[in-house]
Amino acid sequence: MTDELRSKILSFTAANISAQVATTLTGIFLARTLSLEDLGSYRQVILLVSTGGGIFALGLPLSLFYFLPRLEARDERARFAGQTLLLLSGIGLVVALLAVGLSSWIALRLNNPALEGLIPVAAPLFFTGLLVKYVAPVFLSLDRARLAGIFRLIQSFSVSGVLVALVAMGFPLARALVGMAVAEGLSLLVAYRLQHRILPLRLGMDPSLLKPQLLYALPLGLSGMVGLLSRQVDQFMISAFMDPGRFALYSVGATEVPIVPLLVGSAGSVILPRLAGHFAAGEKDGYARLFQGTQRKLALLCIPVTVGFMALARPFLVFLYGEEFSASVWVFRIYGLIQLNRLFLFGFLLQSLGLTRIVLLGEVVFMTLNVVGNYFLLRWIGFLGPALATEAAGLVIMSFNTWYVGWRKSIPRRQLYAVGDIARILGVSAVSGGAAAWAATLPHGVFLQLVVGGLVYLPLVLGGLMLLGVLRADERPWDILRRRRLP
Repeated sequence: MTDELRSKILSFTAANISAQVATTLTGIFLARTLSLEDLGSYRQVILLVSTGGGIFALGLPLSLFYFLPRLEARDERARFAGQTLLLLSGIGLVVALLAVGLSSWIALRLNNPALEGLIPVAAPLFFTGLLVKYVAPVFLSLDRARLAGIFRLIQSFSVSGVLVALVAMGFPLARALVGMAVAEGLSLLVAYRLQHRILPLRLGMDPSLLKPQLLYALPLGLSGMVGLLSRQVDQFMISAFMDPGRFALYSVGATEVPIVPLLVGSAGSVILPRLAGHFAAGEKDGYARLFQGTQRKLALLCIPVTVGFMALARPFLVFLYGEEFSASVWVFRIYGLIQLNRLFLFGFLLQSLGLTRIVLLGEVVFMTLNVVGNYFLLRWIGFLGPALATEAAGLVIMSFNTWYVGWRKSIPRRQLYAVGDIARILGVSAVSGGAAAWAATLPHGVFLQLVVGGLVYLPLVLGGLMLLGVLRADERPWDILRRRRLP
């Protein structure tokens, strides 16, 4: 991984982490301000908006990663970007109207009458949510990672700030949702202004570009649609069979440690065009080195962070949200296991190889397993069943993807995956996490439990990784900081 690429990943990741911090703090504020029922209603609206955006984007934003680097003429790139934006705008308008028309049916199915009034006022969020998905891919595909990060910060801080301000002033949830839509719309205007400086929009449909875009995007979009639905099955099951308050408890637990999806998503988005370029040029060795190197770097940070939060889940959730959210602890821990699956970067791997139909096949199988598993485990185990079913289905699909890439593309697994380092990092983190969890039971008060657990966990993890030789000399945090201070 070159210094230039590493710098772009870090800048985009830093922006995403800052934005996620704002979103997380907003969630904590709402959990401590709203009733469980109102919090559940808000989270259900956001669940519907994010699911709608993920389903109906149809893979169009992701097609920007694949085609923009390949189009040599500036005018072609401008027309392709404008065509993508126009398609997403039309789809967003249809989705918003559908949400309004189906609001009564959705409220009935999700066991929450309040949604009948909230969904129509939140309809603009379905429209803006689709347009937001266009911005980062177009900037990253044009090699403007910093602009992608700037937009992420503007969008997140403006939406979160308006939401917190309106709730703090005592406005009802419906008004707060309207404010969110206005803030997001204004942030999109800023993004389009920034894009115009580097690539003016050419709105319109170009048949010579539209056909290959749809052939690439639709299988990917269908797989994304199925994949998103299957990943949200557990939350929809909880909504359908339990009350909004119980859903609020589950949804707080069903939260990934923010830094992990942000790091993985940011790194994957930045390396995806380069992976595709390596493979198109027949450079399998370069492809494997870039992929494995990225995976190993992600594992060095993501595994210890995830396991640490899993070990200290109870004091962490109670400190942030309150004692009643101790019921969310085991859901949070199971979701920690689920997010570790992200480190294998399968979505980016298959996309870069052009295997969008295999992505779709895998997601269909994943959804089938997940729906069946969610239903039966919810009936047999109860509250934790859906989370366990999601993890089990994910492991099955991971195994299939690993086998298929090695067989179909003749890239040996040992070249692609940093299995040895990942196993050592996981082992050190698990042992350190066990010690930290025990130490956290000694003091009284959740804040002291977090402090004591963290003070035990961090030195054990760092010491173990250095002892096993996994953490190299140039990767030690203090050495990195020292080098940055040097002129």
